[in-house]
Amino acid sequence: MFILYPLLAAATLAAAQPRAPTKPKLIIDTDIYSDCDDVAALALANLFHARGQIELLGVAVDTPSRYGAPAVSSINTYYGHPTIPIAARKPVTNATFTPDYPHLLATRYPGVVRDGEDTPDPVPLYRELLAGQDDGSVTIVSVGYFENIAGLLNSTADAVSPLAGRDLVAKKVKEIVIMGGKYPAGSEFNFDSDNPSLVQFITENWPTRMVFTGYEIGINILAGAVLTDYAPKDSPVRAAYIAYNGPNKNRYAWDPTAVIYASFGLDNLFVYGNHGGSVYVQNNGSDVWRDSPTKDQHYLAFPEREGANVTIANRLDEWLLEKVH
Repeated sequence: MFILYPLLAAATLAAAQPRAPTKPKLIIDTDIYSDCDDVAALALANLFHARGQIELLGVAVDTPSRYGAPAVSSINTYYGHPTIPIAARKPVTNATFTPDYPHLLATRYPGVVRDGEDTPDPVPLYRELLAGQDDGSVTIVSVGYFENIAGLLNSTADAVSPLAGRDLVAKKVKEIVIMGGKYPAGSEFNFDSDNPSLVQFITENWPTRMVFTGYEIGINILAGAVLTDYAPKDSPVRAAYIAYNGPNKNRYAWDPTAVIYASFGLDNLFVYGNHGGSVYVQNNGSDVWRDSPTKDQHYLAFPEREGANVTIANRLDEWLLEKVH
């Protein structure tokens, strides 16, 4: 007679069960200053967080305008997540960009954070968030400049972790998804407009996987016009798109593609456009994909089927209109 004791049986059954996939854990680094597609990226992250598909750990603002963090807080609060940590680059300034939507969100659609001065610095927040997560579990989504991320790599051991920045990233970060560059070669705003030397530093020293979604992806995805007529009037996402782009007008969707990939992977929406190789960033911020050396780096491309970009645009519009409260 074969006897399977209860504890052994439970252990055997547990071992036989497939593990549930771990939901992506995201930290978003955004400029939220010069284009409304940052708002769409944050809206998607909040939506997917509300659905339980990802965990949005925090948001770091990489421009010094005092209105950036309140704009992030406006969006997080609208989606029901007012306590998600937000950090802002210091020292803060009164700088705005024309057309200016962050100031609009900060004043007319206020969240918990009212001034970027009242937030922690980005690097300490990064270190605290990373130190508290499982190894290899975090995805950083960069949809702006690179001051914060370079600061993280250069950070030293502190009370939250004995690891220096690069070692902490190597231990905790699965990958970084960057909206920046143009592939296989070209020039793009996020790489060339602020501090290209930081882009060079990060692409040469990042210790885990890097995935790039370039200019050529977002320029072919048009979305957001539906917000004017179909989004609730109290939506800060709707307000930002109208303020920046005018009513009933689509906008290029660069930044949202980074959140989509970070949340769902390729998901039959994208493919990798490279077979080996790595990015080389020149002193002026322009980039070229080189066949050698091969690193754990990839850039996104559309699948070879008609309308692949339209499929993503339609999906994006649906997500932007989805209600969570």
